[in-house]
Amino acid sequence: MRTTVSIDDHLLAEVKLVAAREHATLGTIVDAALRSWLAARESRPRTDFVWSDVAVEGLDGQGVRPGVDWRSNAAVLAAMEES
Repeated sequence: MRTTVSIDDHLLAEVKLVAAREHATLGTIVDAALRSWLAARESRPRTDFVWSDVAVEGLDGQGVRPGVDWRSNAAVLAAMEES
């Protein structure tokens, strides 16, 4: 399949050198690199973190300010900026 992508000029130059050295096409090198990258991603442990729905207590033990949704980054940031 043909597609168009933007690649950093220096990176493309390096990849072209590797392709020439290995008597391979640019597409073959890019395919191999993408397959390798995808395989490495799949083998990494997931780092997704999910907050449990529990009370969040601040340093003073009072929890978050009433009306602030602690699950929302924007809401917590807005509350911090108000303080």
